[in-house]
Amino acid sequence: SKKLFALDSKSGTKLWETLSAWPNRASGLTVANGLVYLTGDFDTKTIFAHNSKTGSVQWKFPFKSFGSSSGSTVIDKNANVYY
Repeated sequence: SKKLFALDSKSGTKLWETLSAWPNRASGLTVANGLVYLTGDFDTKTIFAHNSKTGSVQWKFPFKSFGSSSGSTVIDKNANVYY
Protein backbone atom coordinates (compact mmCIF):
# COMPACT_ATOMS: atom_id res chain seq x y z
CA SER A 1 0.00 0.00 0.00
CA LYS A 2 1.04 3.60 -0.53
CA LYS A 3 1.20 5.53 2.71
CA LEU A 4 1.63 9.20 3.42
CA PHE A 5 2.51 10.14 6.99
CA ALA A 6 3.63 13.06 9.13
CA LEU A 7 6.23 12.97 11.91
CA ASP A 8 6.79 15.36 14.79
CA SER A 9 10.03 17.18 13.93
CA LYS A 10 11.30 17.14 17.53
CA SER A 11 10.41 13.65 18.73
CA GLY A 12 10.00 11.68 15.50
CA THR A 13 6.61 10.47 16.74
CA LYS A 14 4.15 9.65 13.97
CA LEU A 15 1.38 12.28 13.98
CA TRP A 16 -0.83 10.65 11.38
CA GLU A 17 -0.76 8.11 8.57
CA THR A 18 -3.13 7.66 5.66
CA LEU A 19 -3.39 5.58 2.52
CA SER A 20 -2.76 7.71 -0.51
CA ALA A 21 -2.98 7.49 -4.26
CA TRP A 22 0.51 9.04 -4.23
CA PRO A 23 2.72 6.67 -6.23
CA ASN A 24 6.23 5.73 -5.10
CA ARG A 25 7.72 7.45 -8.15
CA ALA A 26 5.86 10.73 -7.68
CA SER A 27 7.19 14.24 -7.22
CA GLY A 28 8.34 15.72 -3.97
CA LEU A 29 5.93 17.18 -1.46
CA THR A 30 5.08 20.84 -0.98
CA VAL A 31 3.53 22.10 2.27
CA ALA A 32 1.70 25.45 2.36
CA ASN A 33 -1.52 26.94 3.69
CA GLY A 34 -2.22 23.95 5.94
CA LEU A 35 -2.08 21.49 3.05
CA VAL A 36 0.40 18.89 1.81
CA TYR A 37 0.45 18.99 -1.99
CA LEU A 38 1.66 16.06 -4.05
CA THR A 39 1.47 15.13 -7.68
CA GLY A 40 0.74 11.69 -9.08
CA ASP A 41 2.46 9.92 -11.95
CA PHE A 42 1.59 8.93 -15.52
CA ASP A 43 -1.09 6.52 -14.23
CA THR A 44 -2.59 8.72 -11.51
CA LYS A 45 -2.55 12.04 -13.43
CA THR A 46 -3.77 13.97 -10.39
CA ILE A 47 -2.64 16.66 -7.94
CA PHE A 48 -3.68 15.85 -4.35
CA ALA A 49 -4.03 18.24 -1.40
CA HIS A 50 -3.99 16.55 2.02
CA ASN A 51 -4.78 18.35 5.28
CA SER A 52 -1.41 18.79 7.03
CA LYS A 53 -2.89 18.17 10.51
CA THR A 54 -5.00 15.08 9.74
CA GLY A 55 -3.81 13.65 6.41
CA SER A 56 -7.32 13.64 4.95
CA VAL A 57 -7.69 14.51 1.26
CA GLN A 58 -9.06 18.06 1.00
CA TRP A 59 -9.22 18.09 -2.78
CA LYS A 60 -7.76 16.51 -5.91
CA PHE A 61 -7.41 17.76 -9.46
CA PRO A 62 -7.20 15.27 -12.37
CA PHE A 63 -5.22 15.90 -15.57
CA LYS A 64 -6.08 14.76 -19.08
CA SER A 65 -2.43 14.81 -20.05
CA PHE A 66 0.66 14.68 -17.91
CA GLY A 67 4.19 15.78 -18.72
CA SER A 68 6.71 14.75 -16.09
CA SER A 69 6.32 13.50 -12.54
CA SER A 70 9.76 14.70 -11.44
CA GLY A 71 8.87 18.26 -10.45
CA SER A 72 7.35 19.60 -7.26
CA THR A 73 4.14 21.54 -6.86
CA VAL A 74 4.64 25.30 -6.35
CA ILE A 75 2.31 27.60 -4.38
CA ASP A 76 2.45 31.37 -4.95
CA LYS A 77 1.69 34.17 -2.45
CA ASN A 78 -1.96 34.18 -3.55
CA ALA A 79 -2.28 30.42 -2.78
CA ASN A 80 -2.44 29.45 -6.46
CA VAL A 81 -1.10 25.95 -7.16
CA TYR A 82 1.26 25.34 -10.10
CA TYR A 83 2.76 22.21 -11.53
